[in-house]
Amino acid sequence: MTLDFVHGLSKRKQIILALKLTKIALPIWDNYAKNYSLIYQDGVVGLNHNVNEMILRASVNGVDEYSRASIFKKLFKGKNDLLKLRAQFDDPIIALQDGDWVLPDEVKMIFYSVFNLLEFVLGEEDTLFGDSSIYVSINQVLEGVNRSNLNLYEDINRILREANDGR
Repeated sequence: MTLDFVHGLSKRKQIILALKLTKIALPIWDNYAKNYSLIYQDGVVGLNHNVNEMILRASVNGVDEYSRASIFKKLFKGKNDLLKLRAQFDDPIIALQDGDWVLPDEVKMIFYSVFNLLEFVLGEEDTLFGDSSIYVSINQVLEGVNRSNLNLYEDINRILREANDGR
C-alpha cells in the first residue's frame, strides 16, 4: 500500500496514525535497551553519555496525552513536558549522525521516528530537507519494523487500511 494518502489526512489523524504504528514498534527499542548498553562516547570531548532507556516510551506517551489534552493543558503543561523530552534527544541525535553512537538499523529507525514525531507535534512540521516530519516519522517506523525480526505486518496493514479508509 502506498503512503500517499497520509498527506491528505488532517494533522490530528496523521499524529494518531504515527502513534498507533510507533506503539506497536516500541518493542524493537525496548528489547535493544534491555539487552545492550545505551552509553556512547562523544568524539569531540570524549565524555560518556547515557541515553535514558525510557526516552521513546515517555515521548510516545507524552505525544499521546498531548494530542488528547485540552487547549489549556496543551498551552501550559503539555508543551513544556514535550519540550523537556525533546531536549533529551539533542545529544543522541548528534551522536548518531556523527557515528559516535552506533545502533542496529531497525533500532535507529525507531529512535529517529519518535524524534520526528515529537518534532511535528512541537511545530517543526518539515525536516531540514523540506519533507513532512510526520510522513518521515511514519516511513521510519515502517522501515524499522521491516528491518526487524518482529512479524507485525498484519497489524501494520490493518492500521494503514483503517487510516486510509478514514477510521
